[in-house]
Amino acid sequence: MLVVALWGIRYVWARLTGRPVSPFIVRIDPRAGFKRMYRRAGQATAATQAQPVRPDRREIFDVTDVEPKPPRSRL
Repeated sequence: MLVVALWGIRYVWARLTGRPVSPFIVRIDPRAGFKRMYRRAGQATAATQAQPVRPDRREIFDVTDVEPKPPRSRL
């Protein structure tokens, strides 16, 4: 409501002073979001490749909490 009120005041003021009223236009480039995402993705991969592997991490070779199930038959 506030934006509509401000727009109305602007319209009335333009009419009183004889100036043309330009429409309210928001210029949005739909490609800008994708470009920003690709730039961030490139920075993230470059940053992760530059970091050394942490020595405190170890690989897990056996998993003990999984029960194997027989395969489902497809009919």
